Amino acid sequence: GRLRRRGPPPLPEVAVAANARRAAQQQEGRGRAGVTLKALCAAASDPQQPQGSVCEELPAARRRLKNHRLSISMPALAPISQQRTGEQTLYEQACRKQGVLPKFTRAVHNGHVGKELNLSGQSVGDVQFKALLGDTGLVPKGKVHQWKLRNIRITSVGLACLTRALPWETELLDLACNEVGLHGINALSAKMADGYLPRLRSLDLSGCGIGCAGVASLCQGIELCTFLLRLELKRNTIKDGMALGNMIASHTHITRLALNSNFLTGQGVASLFRGVLENSKEGGQLADIDLAWNGFGNSNALGAAVAISKVLAESATLYHLDLSYNGLDAASCATIGEGLKDNHYLYGLHFVGNSATMDCDGFLRPLHTSCGNVVLPRKELPSLVLSGDPLNSTANCLANCEPTPSYGSCCGSGTSCSTPLTSQSVVSQAPEATLSEDGVLRERDVLEQMSTCWACEGWTRVVLEWPLLPDEEEPRSVWAFTSLDGFRQGLQLKRAAEGPPRFCAARMVPGGCKLCVIFQVDQSFRLAPGMVSEPLETPANIRLRQCKKMPGSQSQSSLVELAEVNVIDCPFRRPLRPEDGIFHGRRSVLLDGPSGNPVQMLRITETEFKMTQEKRPRSPPFYADFHKETDTLMQACLEADWSKAKVDRVVDRQECQHVLAVLQGSYRQVVAVYRWLSSLGVSGERPFGVSQIEAVNVISKAGLRDTSVMRIADLDRFFIAAKVNAAEVKRRLTIRSDKALNRHQFLEFLLRVAQQRFVQTGEALSMADALSRVLEALSETSSALVADLDALLEVLHTDAVDDVYKAHRRTLQAVYKAHTGHMKQPGMGNFMSFGEFEDLLEQIDAYSEDFTRQQAGLAFRLGMMTQAEEGYSSRFQEMTFVEFQHALGAVVSLRPGFRHEIASELINSFFTDHLLRALRPRIAQDRLRELDGESCAGQSWRQPAENFRPGGLRPLS
Repeated sequence: GRLRRRGPPPLPEVAVAANARRAAQQQEGRGRAGVTLKALCAAASDPQQPQGSVCEELPAARRRLKNHRLSISMPALAPISQQRTGEQTLYEQACRKQGVLPKFTRAVHNGHVGKELNLSGQSVGDVQFKALLGDTGLVPKGKVHQWKLRNIRITSVGLACLTRALPWETELLDLACNEVGLHGINALSAKMADGYLPRLRSLDLSGCGIGCAGVASLCQGIELCTFLLRLELKRNTIKDGMALGNMIASHTHITRLALNSNFLTGQGVASLFRGVLENSKEGGQLADIDLAWNGFGNSNALGAAVAISKVLAESATLYHLDLSYNGLDAASCATIGEGLKDNHYLYGLHFVGNSATMDCDGFLRPLHTSCGNVVLPRKELPSLVLSGDPLNSTANCLANCEPTPSYGSCCGSGTSCSTPLTSQSVVSQAPEATLSEDGVLRERDVLEQMSTCWACEGWTRVVLEWPLLPDEEEPRSVWAFTSLDGFRQGLQLKRAAEGPPRFCAARMVPGGCKLCVIFQVDQSFRLAPGMVSEPLETPANIRLRQCKKMPGSQSQSSLVELAEVNVIDCPFRRPLRPEDGIFHGRRSVLLDGPSGNPVQMLRITETEFKMTQEKRPRSPPFYADFHKETDTLMQACLEADWSKAKVDRVVDRQECQHVLAVLQGSYRQVVAVYRWLSSLGVSGERPFGVSQIEAVNVISKAGLRDTSVMRIADLDRFFIAAKVNAAEVKRRLTIRSDKALNRHQFLEFLLRVAQQRFVQTGEALSMADALSRVLEALSETSSALVADLDALLEVLHTDAVDDVYKAHRRTLQAVYKAHTGHMKQPGMGNFMSFGEFEDLLEQIDAYSEDFTRQQAGLAFRLGMMTQAEEGYSSRFQEMTFVEFQHALGAVVSLRPGFRHEIASELINSFFTDHLLRALRPRIAQDRLRELDGESCAGQSWRQPAENFRPGGLRPLS
């Protein structure tokens, strides 16, 4: 820290102090931290500077220079938006406190682009990472949704800090190659289990040192991340797949699961694939599974193979499967091949490193002691066959592999084996052959081996054609032999009815390869005219195929040696074109069409054909236990209400049957009007009922009130009279309201109105006629209400909406469970009261300008099933789970912008954006403050009833 000068003698201390003071004043605009060593030296070396009187300023200047030395040397590393004016950032302060150099400012600045923060490979460490997260100006946690933190050398301490900082909107989390261990996984799992990461789409924890306990903890948290699509757990120490299988069974959104290079046992793989099978049955989307390099062939391999075979036989969603290098024996491979026989949904399969190969059509061929032209001594069999080198390469698979009598032609091709397969197969007596040193090295190089995976290697569809020449007789049969299988299996061509006369067929070929083809036309091998041909380096021996269309063919096919073949340069897989339709990327065959032309069809087996004859039933829908309003139910409602109302004071005994006959045909409309009126103005735990104001209003709007016969005072009197219950009924009533009418009381109110308005005035000769006129006056209102309810149920009871409810079932159950049971009496089951439903709508911010708090009661009543008894039982206002789901559907239908055509999309959007807030109200409130700055609860609490006119539910049709 000392300032030294060479040359002339130094100035007196007084001059140096004055010069330093003047230099500091000149730098004041840039802050005290901008006083540099160069400025101090320049001021001290100026001999023309006047001497001051404050000698103590030089030591102070030296101390200031020492304290700001670090900040003076670092300004170029800070982002332009964070250049300091004399103060250190929070990151630098935290680093200084920990005694480390803040050297990752520029890395964060360059890695933060939009919503993504990429620090992969930066070797940050726990201390630096914690300091970075503490600086919200450098790492704005609320704006980062994609965290790419691969190999930044953090441990459980750093991951614990990250979990506390992860925002609610996090979509991607890449923590691969960080030794976070069990404690870090527990912290992350707790974050997910608490519902703080509902939008997480991709999670990569490869190479994080996760064991069985860690993956069990992780799966508990993933269960609430209902929208997780990709889970990468490669290069860990996972042995048991039980927890993963249970999680996969219920997680319907996940599409990829990677467990490459773990230590899964056969039992663990079996547990995992049982969950995969359940996922497929529940409508899940799991399409890609990577289990390479686990070695589960050494422990209970057959059990794992059985579970994998069941998935291949039944799953229609699994698209890509990697089982490479697991050491499966021939018996296990044969079991998997059995499941693959009737599968055409699996587009990519990797099977190198097991004792089986794959033919050019994607079927498994279990290996034994011999493989084509290469024969190995028995002592060398286990090490080579189980490792997959060199027997499982594409060169042997497609060219040299010859089926042996021990397992028939092809285990996966649909033909049965002539001899049972075992791992102790008999050695085939084929001539021995050896591989060159270069050939062995090439075959043992994993990177050069092709896996016959149509998806990964870009296989493409190639059409093979034999043109018909006008000067030749049309052949009876045409076959094509290709170099894909060493010219061993013939492909029969079909006569094309459209286009130029020709025979044609198609097959899948690796993209970019040179395909050699030779055609058998009737009983001779020929080259196709107009097609490029070239000689073979080694002549091929091909056996003639026999055909039933040729009765004069030889009894035994002969072997022909060929030295020249046609050549087709197969293009790489091209992009998808509209004309490809459903055939792009799927296995297909050419069949004879009705007009004789070849028709391309998806490959289907006999088993699949039988399945198509009887449509596979869907799982029970969410509304299976919901009971609609039927005539029987309405009859029960009428009988229950008629028995409790004081009918004998209004209707003569002789007319009771006629009045009941009128009500039987229209009682559903009466119930609909009562349901609507009872939901207006209700709040909290007050029981549902029709208030005096609503009862007078509905009669007035129906045109039944006038100033002479039916005045407001008369309606008030009828309301009060109907509210009085008979003594016997009063003792048994469960639901009592001092200010509202129950359903049976509302029925009595209508009877009193009919009696005075039409019977006493002489307009109606009987009570039945008078009641018919009252119901006719209310028909416009009641018909609109009934139509609204039917339209709502018609929308909700569809397959598209059912799929949405099933996808969110776990979230719906969690929300329902969290908001039930607070108002139940001892000994009663859990149910959701209206007060709890009202609080839930407020928490999830369901209210808007059009859907206000006053309409919450209507949504509640629309979701409830109509109960025959509403006086002696409180069941009609105790919401079950299925009724809760219907009530949420009613909420969506009452919100603005609802349309019948997009009902499923609107319900799914509402569940995604609003429902998760109910699990953590604090998260929802914080989110609302960030977006709106204030709470967005319903704006209107009390509105006049005229705003809810008949048909005000916006008919869905």
